[in-house]
Order: sequence, then C-alpha cells, then structure tokens
Amino acid sequence: MGTWQQVQTDTNSEVPAGRGGAACVAIGGRRLLLFGGANRTPLSFNDWWLLELTGDCSGGHWTKISPVVKLTKKRKLLPRSGASLTYIPAGNGFGRVYIFGGQDPVAGAIFADLLCLDTSSWELTDVALAPEGAPLPELSKQQQRQQGQEPPAQQLQRPPARHSHVAGAYEQSGILVFGGAGLRGPLNDVWLFQEATATWRCLSAALPADECPEGREMAAGTMISEAGLLVHGGRGADGALLHDIAIFDGRAARWVLIQATKFPRCAHTACNAAAAPLPAPGGDAQAAAAANGAAAAHGGTAGGSPASNMLLYGGFDGTAVVGDVLQLTFLRSCRDELLAELRPVTGTGSKVPPPRFAHASAVLPGPQATEVVVLGGVNETQDLSDAWRLVIGVTATTVDLPALVNDTLLHLFGSIGGAIPLEVQDAPSKEAIFWVDKRDEAKLRAALTLVSSHDGRPLRLEVIEEFCDPITLGCMQDPVLLCGTGQVYCSTSLRSWLATGSRTCPRTNLELRDVELVRLPSVRGRIAAWRAQHSLPLLPALDPPPDVVQAAGQGQEEGEGQGQGPSLASLLADLRSGDVYKRGVAAGRINNMLIEWGRQPHRAERAQVMEAMLLDLVWLLRQGNPYGSGVAAAALAQYDHPACSTAFLAAVAACPAVALLWSPHSYGQHSAARLLAQLARATPSMPEVLVEAGAVRGLLQQLDLRVPFQYNRCSAAAALAALCKHAEGRQEVRRGGGIRLLKELVLQAEPAQEPDRGEHLLRFDKRDASTCLLALRLTADEVAQTPSIDLQQLRSYSHCSRAWLLGQVSAPATGYSAEEVTAGLQLRAAGEVEEDGWDTDEAEEEPQPGG
Repeated sequence: MGTWQQVQTDTNSEVPAGRGGAACVAIGGRRLLLFGGANRTPLSFNDWWLLELTGDCSGGHWTKISPVVKLTKKRKLLPRSGASLTYIPAGNGFGRVYIFGGQDPVAGAIFADLLCLDTSSWELTDVALAPEGAPLPELSKQQQRQQGQEPPAQQLQRPPARHSHVAGAYEQSGILVFGGAGLRGPLNDVWLFQEATATWRCLSAALPADECPEGREMAAGTMISEAGLLVHGGRGADGALLHDIAIFDGRAARWVLIQATKFPRCAHTACNAAAAPLPAPGGDAQAAAAANGAAAAHGGTAGGSPASNMLLYGGFDGTAVVGDVLQLTFLRSCRDELLAELRPVTGTGSKVPPPRFAHASAVLPGPQATEVVVLGGVNETQDLSDAWRLVIGVTATTVDLPALVNDTLLHLFGSIGGAIPLEVQDAPSKEAIFWVDKRDEAKLRAALTLVSSHDGRPLRLEVIEEFCDPITLGCMQDPVLLCGTGQVYCSTSLRSWLATGSRTCPRTNLELRDVELVRLPSVRGRIAAWRAQHSLPLLPALDPPPDVVQAAGQGQEEGEGQGQGPSLASLLADLRSGDVYKRGVAAGRINNMLIEWGRQPHRAERAQVMEAMLLDLVWLLRQGNPYGSGVAAAALAQYDHPACSTAFLAAVAACPAVALLWSPHSYGQHSAARLLAQLARATPSMPEVLVEAGAVRGLLQQLDLRVPFQYNRCSAAAALAALCKHAEGRQEVRRGGGIRLLKELVLQAEPAQEPDRGEHLLRFDKRDASTCLLALRLTADEVAQTPSIDLQQLRSYSHCSRAWLLGQVSAPATGYSAEEVTAGLQLRAAGEVEEDGWDTDEAEEEPQPGG
C-alpha cells in the first residue's frame, strides 16, 4: 500500500507538546498547519504550528506561528480542542484557513465562532457574517444548563456550538460541516458556509430522518470531490461506536450512500489520497494541476484493478487503540446499486507508528508520490508529539476499466460532484475514450480509482486544450476578447471574476482601468464544430429559450400600439444585427420596454432576457452613433442589479459612460449622467470606482446653466451627490468649481405654483443641487459667502415633498404624504441621515476644503 517514514524534525527547532484533538490542514506546497488540542492533564492549547517537510522526504522543520490577532472587542483566541481547520486557496500559493467550533475541556465551553487566518499576513480575524448569521455566544456548561433545550438546527441562523465534527472545503469557496457534539449531545446536521455571501445555510433541514445517518461525534471524514463529503464511524448518542459509511452530496443536498461496515471506529482520521495538490507560495498553479492528474491515477493493485484512494487510519475500535490502515473501495453490484468495501492494508517500512487516536492528519499530493501525514494523538499511556508520513507511489500508466465504467462515473459524479460532460466512444481498438476538459480531468481520474473490477478494456483520456477557459479550465461556451490584454475567456467566468470587484486580467494580472469585452462568434463557431465532430453535447444558446422570451414579452407588444410594434424576439435580433442604425432603434425600443417593465410586477423571465442582452447594450454604448450610445446608456440605467452584477457593469460601462458625457449629443449626456448616478448609488465602493474613471469633471460641465438640455443639470447633480459620499469625489467637485455651479442652480428663480414642465425641472435642479451641497459638507464660512443661501434652506430643498416638485404646494417643506413621512422617520431611526443633513455612513478623515 505504501511506506511508513517517521518525520525527523530539525533538532534546533521547537516542537509542539504532545496532544490529542488538534486540527491540521495542508496549506500549499509541503506545508501543514496545526492548531490547538488538549492533553490528558487536561490542558488545552491555542497555539499555531507550521510544519515544513523537506524535499528529500527525510525530515521537517517546526515553526511556532504567532498570528496577529484582530478579533472584535479585543477578544483573545481561547484554547480549544476538537475544532476544524479548512483551507481555501486565494492565489499565489496563499489562502485563508477557517477555524470553526471546538471545546475547552478545562473551562467547559463549547464554541460556535468562525475565525479566519490569512496565510499571507498571518492575521487572525472574525468572519463578518451577514445579518442573518449573527454570531452565537460561547457558553459555559452552567450557562448551557440554564439555557434549556437547544432549538432545532433548521431554526438557527448559523450552526449551533459543537466540537469533534467533520469539515471540508466545498468547491474551494466554502466550508461543509457535519455532525459533532453539541449542547445536547451528538448532531447529524449539515451546514454550508459560503465565502461569497458570508452566510451559513443548513443543507439537511428538509431531509427526512430516515434518509440521514444518526448523530455522531469523533467521526472520520474527507472530501471525495468538490462537493462530496464522506463520513465513517464515530460515537453515537448512546456512547456506542458506529461503523457505517455515508456520503453527502453538497450540490443535491442529500445523502447518497449509507452502508454498514465491519469496522466500528471513533477518533480516527480519513484522507483522500487523490486530493488535488495545493501550490506553494510563489508556486505555479498550472504545474500543481498537472501534478494532480498524475497523483489521481495511482493505486493499482496486484490484479491490475485500480484501488481506492480513501484511507482511514488509527482510532479506537471499542476495545483498544489501533494503528491500522483501512482502504475504502467502491463496488457496483448492479447498475443501480453502489456498494462500499472497507478492508485493512499493510504499510511497509522498518518502523511503523504506534497506535493512536484523536490525532490529526492531512494529505500532501505530489507528481511522484502522495504523502499522508499523521501528527500527534493519544494512546493509553502518553500524549504523542511525533509526526509520520505514509508515502504512496504514483503510477501514471493506462488503467483498465470495467464494462460499466461510464455508468458508474455518471452515478458517482451525478450525485457527488455534478455531472461531468464526457462521452465514451468505442474506437477500433475497443478503447474507452473520454473527452474531458482540464477542469474535469483530475476529477475523472480520481473517480476511476474507485472501480475495483475490470474487463480488460483500456482507458484513454483526451483533454480539450485549445478551447479551455483560463479561469475555470472548462470548455468555453461564449468566448470573449479582453481588449486590454488580448486574452480570451469564457464570458461567464470572466464576468464572475469582475463581479468580485477585481480590475485585473486573470491570466496576466495586469490592472485594467477600463474593461472592454468583444464577443468572438468565429471562435464559438469553431468550438461548436469541434464538439459536433466528436459527438459532444452542443453548446447552449446565448439567448434564453423562445418560451422564456415570449413570456418576458407578454404585455410589451400591447404597449407598442395595441400589438402593432415589433416583438421582443425581433428586438433582440435587431440588437445583434450588423446595422448600427438598426441596433440604435432596437435599443431605444428596449429602453421604453424596460421603463414599462419597471412599472409592472417582477418576472423571472425578464431578468433572464436583461442578462442576455447586457453585453450587446454595452457594445452599443461604446461603438454606437451618438443616439445609439445614448439609448444604450438609458437602457443600462434601468438595470436593477444585485451588488455583484453592479461591479461588473461598472467595470465595463463606467469609462464609456464618462466619455459620453463629453459628447455633443444632449440626450447622450443626460443618459450617461443617469447611468453614473445609478451605479454610484448601488454599493458603497462604487463612488470611488467612478471617481477614478473621471466622472466628476464630465458631470460638472453639465451643471452650467447655459446647457440647453435642462434634464442634464438635475441628472448630473444627482450623480455628483452620490459621488460625494467618497472623500476623493468631494475634493474633485471642490477643485472643479462645483460649489459655485451648484449654488447657481439653487439660486434660480422660484417657479410659480402649477408650473409648466420646464419649471418643474427647476425644482428638481434645486433639490439635487442642495443634496449635493450638503454631501460636500460645506463649512459655515463657505455657506456665508452666499448670503441668499443657508443650511436650513438647503435641507428643506434636499428633503422636499413630492407635491412641491410637482408644483402642487409653494413651500418645499410642506405637502408631505404619509409614505414620505414614514420613510423619513425610518431613515432617521436607522441613523442614515442626521438632523443637520449630513450623511453618517462616512467614518474616514475629511480632506481640507479646496478649490
């Protein structure tokens, strides 16, 4: 099976004290991080240790890490055992280590906190959960008794306190947690923490009890795919040792296999010896991925049948502490039944580690050998501090497959890791040929090692190289050119990258001030032809299905003159035509359609259509004639995006919108100002992005009273008010003479009651200009320079009633509707607006007024 070697640590380095219940995780390269634990005294630990294994496989070096603790309320990291460490890579060989749960057997506390350790700076911080996931307090045993019954897991906003649970990295973007011991004993709930939203979600809340394994603590678990968690054994509610195997499918949120074995065990560890390697700091991620392909193909047994990479080690079997290695193999008894077989294997070597339980272990994959590292633990007589590795050789030769290999893989990954887009073909040599992309190559190789019988048919993997997306390594579906660097990406993955707020090219790491994307229909055509040639699934259509488009357009045709206008499908076709004039006309009709949609109840089909035509509208904003660019900006201003999509829209549309402000076309200027105002109000970070894009200067020139198009002034003032939430925005407005221009708008002659449409706009000018002046935080001297203006007047204009804007009352601070009064009270109660009109969401140091 492999060779045991004891890690000979450097004699000059300090080593961690003997302990059990510590948490361990591999953090890239040949490095492991160890945290916490307790000894038999009992004495709990809260120390961090870094073990770096040498390249010659003969030794290692321990380093004690002292993280920079930045916990809220100046808290300290309390000692604990039975916690979990989960590592999520972040690029350049560094990442984030999440510590969750645990207990202090000395103080009698069980923890529910989630902390994050950044391996690039060694800073330890609290994880700022979303409002629905407010942290739970750490409770002593006495407080736990006073608390009474613990609410069911599905009613909690985050996992209840626990220790001795199982955790693993979910799709390299979250944490999957199962079981452990809570306030009332063993648990069997499954929780998912997602980094992107900083929220916890219970995945097992809706599952029937008879479809779940029983609650347990001290079970062994490991991720066997990006979303599949395997669990074995543990100790149940009655103290009896468990001996079943279960697999949880994170994507389908269900258990797919629960089967008993002959080996009861608790306080042991499980490892996936085919896990993907993690790059070391400064290492090459592509080289690590290539190494993973070889590492996942190892494990051939004497009969030529591939063996499993799931290994269990050590623990307590109910009678004694053991030190054996158990190998897990998956079998297929029939087409619809998946079975698991657990059997002991023997590791070679002149020395083997002594039996132990409550130890820690981790996997270090490599191109030539995979190492299972075992650290510390406890036996009947002592607390152990030694380190061992089980070295498993890799054989990258052709693997024989069973006759039902494709059905087996689809069964496994359809439930555990999501369906792999693969096809099996019978070549003249009777080879089973799998066409996969880079993203699925390692996953497929790892799955093949689970098959234990064969019919002599060889496997050949053909990896799609030419059309791989550099971000996901999957086959591109909608290729786009990133003009700033000349790199080609799949639009979906690049959009997800930009939606995080990043403004760099993923492949070259070059920073981009403006992000311009161009669709490549010729490349997409080549991909489609290649897939058809090899009988692979066809590429999905760029547009939503016809029934979705028809459902989204219901009611729109009636608005175009009782059914005489063009359909939504024809508008989408015109928007992608080669005629720029036809594109502009289509965008204008789409803009009117979006305005009408905004007055109607939300429809999911309309959101799909809006997403599908987003890139086309951005292209027209950049490349269209003045009218076409204007209506494209107006249509984009109608998009009601969540925060992540707003970051993408700002990346691709901010610079062309700023350029449109300098267009001689008044409607284009007005539409660009509206779009910038919409973006600036979307998220707190957007004003800074738009200020850097040069939006302030373009908006200021729209405030001039000599501008003939009156709509421009109020739109520009509204956008500037949003940009003034950022300190640099306020400085730019001051330097550009914005105070003078805004005061001129406020001092315009009061319109008469029941004004015409032009006088209506004067009142909008006064409101938006006053709001912007308040956002500038004028000093008393700056206000006094204009005797006709005072702060009270600015506040009354800024918080005017709708009735005044429409000319129905003569004073701005009168005529409020009941809805307006309620909204104002809610804003003040939330602390978003103080009595003097200043915004309270700005905590940064205010720059000195200038210009």
